[in-house]
Amino acid sequence: MKNNLLVVGLGNPGNKYKNTRHNIGFKVLDYICNRFELLFFEENNYKYSERYFISKGLRKDVFFLYPLTYMNNSGEAIKNFCEKYKFNVNNNIDLIVIHDDIDMNIGKIKLKRKSGHGGHNGIKSIINKIGTNDFIRIKIGIGRPVNKELIPEYVLSKFSKDEIPVIKNSIKKASNILIKLFFNPIEKVQSIIIN
Repeated sequence: MKNNLLVVGLGNPGNKYKNTRHNIGFKVLDYICNRFELLFFEENNYKYSERYFISKGLRKDVFFLYPLTYMNNSGEAIKNFCEKYKFNVNNNIDLIVIHDDIDMNIGKIKLKRKSGHGGHNGIKSIINKIGTNDFIRIKIGIGRPVNKELIPEYVLSKFSKDEIPVIKNSIKKASNILIKLFFNPIEKVQSIIIN
């Protein structure tokens, strides 16, 4: 990637949602931003990092962004951020989105580009607001309830005691995958992911 880079973790703001399944994108961002000791600024509907220069000659500026619009309106935050800095996805900035996936087993990780929203309202909002599905996604499995009518409650529930070690390991793996994407094409990174 030669463009600047915008890394977005999806989740819901506030202590009520802090450790819920739907907030796994926030958790990965927390992990990696602590690693780089980033300073954040807050606007009306997003929180974003200072410009972070990953490695001279290999990577341009990287921004890390938490949408504060709640999951279903995540695209609004990304759109507003890009308008503020005159960024256009795939023109002068590349986008990576980290989010949960109920169709994958807990802790499983997939790396995708140019796919549909798969029923994920946060991804649906992003596609609608930026006008393209051509961006990279790091998807982390959170499992699925037996009864699909329980999905809204399930995604807002916390991980069980047995699931926490698995999720912590996945957060670390996802952050390492993200670092690899800073310097390698997605195809190369996909080939080395082992769950």
